[in-house]
Amino acid sequence: TPMMMTPFNIRNLLVPIISAPIGEYVTVDLVTQVRKAGGMGSFAFGMVPPEKIIDDIRQTRQMHSEGGPVNANLFCLPPEPASVSKQQEEVALRFLRTIEPSIADKIVPLPD
Repeated sequence: TPMMMTPFNIRNLLVPIISAPIGEYVTVDLVTQVRKAGGMGSFAFGMVPPEKIIDDIRQTRQMHSEGGPVNANLFCLPPEPASVSKQQEEVALRFLRTIEPSIADKIVPLPD
């Protein structure tokens, strides 16, 4: 099921707290506890495989379905254009669409 994306406004939080996405120190439990308190929990997904990203977000939502939003901090490093095949590009887009269905409208395709 695609995840809903809504614009973020700190004034909508019950408490104005945003947890810092600090690498390996961020856990599903930490993000969940911040959400339960009414703040925004943040994941550090910069160097994390797509499967773990999906699993961590699902677990967080299952542990606490109400409360603050979840922030997913990602690094999108530009690959060498010649090193990315069309098949790899499609796999990446399929993954991104599981998070945000309209993502394809926001991506500039790589040149051939």
